[in-house]
Amino acid sequence: MRRLFDIFVELIFWLAIFASPLVFAAAIGLIIYISHEELKWLAILICSIGFLFGIFAAKRIRIKYGCAVDIRRLFSLEND
Repeated sequence: MRRLFDIFVELIFWLAIFASPLVFAAAIGLIIYISHEELKWLAILICSIGFLFGIFAAKRIRIKYGCAVDIRRLFSLEND
């Protein structure tokens, strides 16, 4: 049961790390799309790049540190 909980927590933190660049890129894409509707292809391209970078970043952090450790480091009050 403990192992299942650890996997669930790791998955939630992986999704949080993945969502960061995706949301940032989607916001930029939305701004571009709202200001110039004819540049829809550019907005989709930027969102796609954010999606791929989110996967790459989350996978790299999971392998190098572990997602839970990385999130804990971000929210800790200690300076390393």
